[in-house]
Amino acid sequence: MAQGDPNVREEAAGWLMRQRDPVRADWEAFTDWLEADPAHNAAYEAVALADADLGDIVVESRGAPAPSNDDMPLPVHRRRRLAPLFGAAAAVAAGFVAYPLLTPMAATYAVETKAGERRLVTLDDGTRIEMNGDSHLSLRKGDNRYASLDRGEAAFTVVHDPQSPFEVKVGDAILRDVGTVFNVTRSGYGMEAAVAEGAVLYNPDGEAVRLDAGKVIRVSASAVSVKAVDPATVATWRQGRLVYQGASLARIAADLSRNLGTRVDVAPELANEHFSGVIMLDHDRARLFARVGALLDVAAVRTGHGWHLKPRKRAGR
Repeated sequence: MAQGDPNVREEAAGWLMRQRDPVRADWEAFTDWLEADPAHNAAYEAVALADADLGDIVVESRGAPAPSNDDMPLPVHRRRRLAPLFGAAAAVAAGFVAYPLLTPMAATYAVETKAGERRLVTLDDGTRIEMNGDSHLSLRKGDNRYASLDRGEAAFTVVHDPQSPFEVKVGDAILRDVGTVFNVTRSGYGMEAAVAEGAVLYNPDGEAVRLDAGKVIRVSASAVSVKAVDPATVATWRQGRLVYQGASLARIAADLSRNLGTRVDVAPELANEHFSGVIMLDHDRARLFARVGALLDVAAVRTGHGWHLKPRKRAGR
């Protein structure tokens, strides 16, 4: 049943008016009505939005365990959302409110991880989003076809629907799935998307660059490049392996910080040096950074706030 159905709109308006009256309010029945059909919640929010503060509709979840869409609380269940909207509700019930006002804005909520923390988000359609540390993801309540990676890194395993493709917003860019497993990183250095299975379209309504499995796109303020990558190395951070092909030491330091939950910085003169190879993560930090120093040919020094990568002293200097 669509929330645009006049009968549903009238029911929603009726519930809004009843719940404002302590004598007529029936919260248990109201909750049952909301949960009986997703269209009921959409219609109820459309009624409320006719006169409500749109800022109220943003819902954030920080620290909740790996939510799916159904795990997030519905803001309309709270008494404090029921502001004096009798006039707007009656107008909707009578059909006097213009239809554009009945189109609800999808409620958004945030899922965030701390550095060193990982989290799995499973959407209602089975799409899986595995979040790396120090990452921030925005999702829409009731919308399994959208995500926004605001910061950090996430691996997406998408349940493909050609009639309603899944899209990831990364800053000004859009990534659209074509039956896909892919990894996305967003940091101060720009955006990177690598495809392990299927394909992704980069900015489908603009450049429409198709990235098949084994391709990676890197976007910075100064350049856009598409290169080959071994699909087996995509999102290997999930298995404790960081795989690099010509990555800067600044990027590697940021990745180590994200994965370990320990601050790692690099001396400015080394930031643009490059490395190709594999770093195996290790819970023993001293052992790990001894290996990192040898691999990167740098000195890894423990500091008060974490680890610092600096030039190695050479014999005879």
